Amino acid sequence: MTNSNIYGPFELNETAIDKKVPKGIVGNFLLGEISHENIGFSVLSIGRSDTDLNQELKKFVGNYKHFQFSYAFSKYDAFYLECTHFHNFNELLRNGDKKNHPKPSDGCNWFCPVCGCQNYQD
Repeated sequence: MTNSNIYGPFELNETAIDKKVPKGIVGNFLLGEISHENIGFSVLSIGRSDTDLNQELKKFVGNYKHFQFSYAFSKYDAFYLECTHFHNFNELLRNGDKKNHPKPSDGCNWFCPVCGCQNYQD
């Protein structure tokens, strides 16, 4: 079961991350920016953390303006949601830094829940 609550958008800086994202949680994120008209969020990259979402997000400070995030109940749930985001935002991500399909956690042979593939590339 995945958590469908997506929190944000928030400014992507260490203060906001520490205030909004607890340390040591598994989860997913969307990186991008709020549109000029302030009516939507433009997704430029996606990702997940199987160990500490707070620390993973901090790796992108300075590269993107805003972030959204969601908690995951397990590593599989985080993978499931990252695959879903990858397929939902595929056209937008082709020019970003997430061109390849998300991979499962180390040591796991999970199939993508959207397309069924298991042929992951670097």
